[in-house]
Amino acid sequence: MSSRLTQNWNTSRIIRLIASVAVAIYGITTKEYIFLWLAGFLLLQSLFNLSCCACGSGDCSSNNEKSTKAVYKDQIKTFRPE
Repeated sequence: MSSRLTQNWNTSRIIRLIASVAVAIYGITTKEYIFLWLAGFLLLQSLFNLSCCACGSGDCSSNNEKSTKAVYKDQIKTFRPE
């Protein structure tokens, strides 16, 4: 667990951390405490390297098989604006 907190700090994690601190300061100074929820959410995302996207945590994989399916000319229609 501690390795997840201390390793793999990339640009997006640093931006989320800075944004969470800025939003927290804004929420406290303006007494709009709903912003503290957003700051907490961004802070948790940056600390635990979580993301709203599926590939944000680095667990995304793709299929590397190359498709050799031929594309024929009759399958592609030329664009003619009307």
